[in-house]
Amino acid sequence: MMFSRLFKEMVSARNRLLFLSGEFSRTLPCGVVLTGILCVLLPAFLLPGAGLAVILIPPLASLAALWCFGPRDAAFKFALPCLLAMFSLIWHTERYERDPVAAFAQERPRIGAIGELTVIDPSVCGPRLRWMPVPGNILCRLDRAKYSSYGVWHKIDGLVMVRLPKEHPPLVYGGKFLAEGVLEQPEPPLFPGAFDYGEYLKNRGIRYLFRLTEPPEMTGRETGFMSGLLNARDFLLGRILSPVASEPDKTLCAAMLFGCRQGIEYQTRLDFIRSGTIHILTVSGLHIGMFAGVMFLLLAFLPFRMRCVIVPLLTALYALSTGLQMPAFRALAMLCTWCFMRAFLLRGSVLNSVFMACAILLIWNPRQLMDPGFQYSFTAVIFLVASLPLTSEWTSMLFEKIRWVPADHIPHTKFWRLRFARMLFASLSGCIIAWLASFGLTLIYQGITVPFSVLTNLLILPLSWLCFFVFCLGSLIGFLIPPSLAFSAYILNLLSAGINGICSFFSGLGEFIRPVPQAWSVLLSLALLMVILRSPSKKTVLRALALLGIILFFWCTDLFHTPEPETAVITGGNLRRPAVLLSVPEYDFSVLVNAPDFSLARDAAAYLKRRGHASLSYLILTSGQRSETYGAKYLFPVMRVDNLVMVKPSFNAVAAKEAYATAYGHNVRTSFLDRCGKGEYRYFSQKVKTFVKNDDLFFEFSHFDFKITMEIKHENGTIRAAVYDKRGKLIDSLSLPVARERIFSVLTVQKAS
Repeated sequence: MMFSRLFKEMVSARNRLLFLSGEFSRTLPCGVVLTGILCVLLPAFLLPGAGLAVILIPPLASLAALWCFGPRDAAFKFALPCLLAMFSLIWHTERYERDPVAAFAQERPRIGAIGELTVIDPSVCGPRLRWMPVPGNILCRLDRAKYSSYGVWHKIDGLVMVRLPKEHPPLVYGGKFLAEGVLEQPEPPLFPGAFDYGEYLKNRGIRYLFRLTEPPEMTGRETGFMSGLLNARDFLLGRILSPVASEPDKTLCAAMLFGCRQGIEYQTRLDFIRSGTIHILTVSGLHIGMFAGVMFLLLAFLPFRMRCVIVPLLTALYALSTGLQMPAFRALAMLCTWCFMRAFLLRGSVLNSVFMACAILLIWNPRQLMDPGFQYSFTAVIFLVASLPLTSEWTSMLFEKIRWVPADHIPHTKFWRLRFARMLFASLSGCIIAWLASFGLTLIYQGITVPFSVLTNLLILPLSWLCFFVFCLGSLIGFLIPPSLAFSAYILNLLSAGINGICSFFSGLGEFIRPVPQAWSVLLSLALLMVILRSPSKKTVLRALALLGIILFFWCTDLFHTPEPETAVITGGNLRRPAVLLSVPEYDFSVLVNAPDFSLARDAAAYLKRRGHASLSYLILTSGQRSETYGAKYLFPVMRVDNLVMVKPSFNAVAAKEAYATAYGHNVRTSFLDRCGKGEYRYFSQKVKTFVKNDDLFFEFSHFDFKITMEIKHENGTIRAAVYDKRGKLIDSLSLPVARERIFSVLTVQKAS
């Protein structure tokens, strides 16, 4: 009897699984397609060294799909997308490995070249918008190149990222120019977990940068549909924003409306990141939705079916004018699916259109799967769409009584109050769900929690929608009544100033930095959130809610995951003296010795934030020369520094003076090293003792029960670094050659007993 009951239960479970699989394939066919694509891409990216597993997983998954979905669905909805994804991955890998620019550069790290290039970056705005600076990095096509002015031209036709000098004249889309510079590979990040610009370019199929050393010579321009569309965009922006007096407000409006972010100041961008509203400056589904909503409102005099055909076409033109980035394509695909199905009186699944857009993008470029923007965009949208039934149910419960009141018995004031309450509840629930869905990803990629992002987004979303409405309506009226453009510009100025003020206020409340969580805990939190949104069982929902609360509590308090103390030594490159970084997350104590340039300062700040440091305890600059001090001025805006210890700047030490002035502007306590001889300096405090003799460095760090001594000496063309405990016992040491390339090394650190 026992075996018979067990067999019946197994058969019942199998039948339920087959039924659910069939329903999933019927209602969400694009979900099955996306599953097949992910079965190829996830093993390839997550297990790059396991060649056999990467090859075997797709066929085994296809056999499982054959059992779950049947022969027809398994072949067309699963196996065929698997083959397409595999072909696309192989094609992109081969194309990247056989990059014509890399072949011309002979795979060298850097090489001088003269090239003819064509601008294909849609963010450039041209001479119409003289108040908009040229982006520092622009995407170009390298048509042909040669090694010297006497060399032979080589046909290239490959993509490069061009680095332009400051105050460069405006460029236009399709513009051709002749330039002399250096083809170079992106430098890898100095610290683990820092932003990898090379990986960012690799996801876009680019292997080399082209850094200009001479002003370029414009030789012509390619014309076409895209250049004409971008000319129209620049004309509209210049026409409606020209009366605005404040350039920061102009550039903010251009970034919000069309994603042209090159005019946004660094501090403003940091404010948007810390307040959790950086998505406002990138054209995404929010912008596509707001533009489409404004178009539906302005074309309300047309029949609904006609609007469902016209609005997607206008929105497609708008998305193309912004460069049609990945989030915009996803939203445009969803909008077109919804509008065309409504135009022909058909019903469709919103979640199915999300899966369709995701599948198309991954087939087009499989490496987008590893892009943080792709993960943010689709994670937030999938959970927002999955929450629609639950939010609709809660909305119906909150406004249950009013449903039974006839419409002609509801006063107009009460009707609009109820409508506003519905919109407020929908916006609040959407902001909370998007925040929960992106909470783990924000910790992984930025190391911050942005707890006020829900309130910040709730306040600025209506202002952003009004910006779109004023821009579209003002552009139409301005053609008929040109004096009305001044009023539209005034309203846009007020709205952009309000958005900027809200973001600055909430950014000033703090970053709330926490260490990077484990990847499995992020995946578990997303699974629990999906259970909360979709499970019909209240007990299951309560259990999932409790587990999710526990995970969030441990992420925010970090009780069981405190990183160990660590000391990093960076040598080589333009460093005359090594840079040293000490991190003790348990006491939030950290020290950085020397900040030679922007990249080291930026990467050091990102590294400390990922380890949970809210501030840098001490920044020590061992000389007043540029090779030790130039990057200090870039560190203060991105991370709070408690103490600055430096050599008193001389009259010609420009970089040291800039570091001192920036520290003073950020209210950093500054102390100077005492000179005790020729080339000898020292500084003593309760926590830090420093002694500098020529190029040799000696440090003693103590904080509560943590105490170490460190010395760095130059010996016979090498750099020797050693760490001792408080008894003078050697803990760890290493010897590093003086190399042209920078070397990152880690020394073992342990707490004193």
